[in-house]
Amino acid sequence: MKKVSFLWKWAFLLLSGVILILVAIGLWTFYTLPESDREPVNFPVQEETINGQADLSTTSFNSLVEAAIGGNDVPYQVFIDDAVHLTGELTVLNRQVAYEMTADPQVDDDGNISLAVKDISLADLDLPIRSVLTAFQLTLPDDVPLDVYPKDQRLVIRLDQLSQTVGFTVMGGKVDLSSDEISMKLSLPVDLVIEQINQQRGGN
Repeated sequence: MKKVSFLWKWAFLLLSGVILILVAIGLWTFYTLPESDREPVNFPVQEETINGQADLSTTSFNSLVEAAIGGNDVPYQVFIDDAVHLTGELTVLNRQVAYEMTADPQVDDDGNISLAVKDISLADLDLPIRSVLTAFQLTLPDDVPLDVYPKDQRLVIRLDQLSQTVGFTVMGGKVDLSSDEISMKLSLPVDLVIEQINQQRGGN
């Protein structure tokens, strides 16, 4: 529930900013046109969904990924700088071994985020990435939206699966950590936005 609440607050603030900007642009356009060229400005507040895209900092992207696949219910920690890092312990050859996995993220055609694993540090053991990912896969709880593909040496953050859980669509737009260019796409049902606004008012 904490992950869902965090994602909702993040998305609600983000979409609120996008909506305000669009309204401001519409009003500015309307009042700066000559009166003869003006057309009625209709804001589709009753559309089925509100769509938006926003640029994120690495810090915000780190928080989003942590909310999606991290937390206290998974056997690893995740953090992001110029790459995505997962750290934890695995049982390998009947030993508990600390590991750090380093991966480069990119957005797939379906809007999910693919993590291409480029290195795994596994204490004093030298094992193929494919073998370590197979062991890592066995540690994941079933409800974590993270798929593991040992043969391809990659992980996939299932934003489509996460979207079904939180009730609105979250998709990757662009993720380029080296140039700090990160964007996400959101699509929120209007009814859900109205419901959350009413809950916020009722809670004050």
